[in-house]
Amino acid sequence: MKKHLILATLFYCFTNGYINATSVQDTPVLKEKQGWNIDSIASGIIRYHYTGYYEPMEAFQNVNVLEVDLNRKENNIKLIFEEKEDSLSAVGQRYKAFAGINGTYEPDASYVKINGRFVTRNKLEKEHLRYWKHEGALFYNPQTKKAEIHFASDKEYEKSQMPNILSGAPILIDNYNPVGLWFTGNTDSLCLDSLPYEDYRRHQGVRHPRTAVALTRENKLLLITVDGRERRAQGMSAAELTHFLRRYFDPQAALNIDGGGSTTMWIQNPGNGNSPVVNFPTDNKRFDHYGQRLVTSFILITQENIPQ
Repeated sequence: MKKHLILATLFYCFTNGYINATSVQDTPVLKEKQGWNIDSIASGIIRYHYTGYYEPMEAFQNVNVLEVDLNRKENNIKLIFEEKEDSLSAVGQRYKAFAGINGTYEPDASYVKINGRFVTRNKLEKEHLRYWKHEGALFYNPQTKKAEIHFASDKEYEKSQMPNILSGAPILIDNYNPVGLWFTGNTDSLCLDSLPYEDYRRHQGVRHPRTAVALTRENKLLLITVDGRERRAQGMSAAELTHFLRRYFDPQAALNIDGGGSTTMWIQNPGNGNSPVVNFPTDNKRFDHYGQRLVTSFILITQENIPQ
């Protein structure tokens, strides 16, 4: 009788979610492992690193993805805005972060809200060449650990009750819809390099280093950097990044933020004696870890209950 009672109790627990060794929260989000190095570097934080020739693009790529489980109470997102431009590594160390990536575009084209206060708002008219740079955002409430990525208008940014907002563009994936595939429209008849650099079709239609954030259904945040401007890392267009993310991670939502020379991923202790800057920033025009650009906004990951 006692044995049957124990078995019945275990069955109840498994079927009602009290015990589930393979719950969706504990399942890595990477869909195909071939070509990737995978390293669990902290509680609820996994680093994925892809390097090599990527056949669908006929190009060499170097991609870093940091998976952060926001269901873990110690993991938190911290947005930072610095009036005086600084490097990601310096800002990460100053705020005792675990890891981070660069933030978004120029302050006059962006919305950044931290702890309920806007530190910068879009100042551009709709006709401006750079107005497109805040079509969507990462929204985050540290009290509820609720994170969202979705489209927003200027009015919606102002009315949002979310205490933390960092805008960007383009939205790459919206509720599993790969909208980034069509952001530039049909450019087959255009010479993209002849367009102004800030024209959205050129800016997002050619290959560059890229930085992005994504969210999964299981409340996992993905921080993404794609290196570029080098034979060993040729970068991606917005459409190519959309394809890549769908294939390997299939996130519910994804947002492109500032890339190019700004693209940087920093991890306080990446292990194996590696550089804390784990990607290859291009501002020094060398394929090394020392070409960080000084920027104003940052997305940091803190582990507030873990000794620093």
